[in-house]
Amino acid sequence: MEHTVTNAINLKDSHLIEFSVYSGGQRIICFIRYEALKDHLGATSGSVVDVLEANRGCIDPVAIRVANRTPDGGHVIVETSDL
Repeated sequence: MEHTVTNAINLKDSHLIEFSVYSGGQRIICFIRYEALKDHLGATSGSVVDVLEANRGCIDPVAIRVANRTPDGGHVIVETSDL
């Protein structure tokens, strides 16, 4: 399992953050809900990107697990229940 930090994009209107993980040499585009970062990692609306980046070591494996159970072409969205 590979983890690579990439620039996160705050999609404020959707309350999501877009980020990428790499697994098996493949780039996987993922999203995480603000709610997940707030509920489990203490993020505030102003700190969600910083909290995501500071916790990539625990979030990336979760995102890969979610990707593995997502049908091809589906959006990989990490929910609060995934953390």
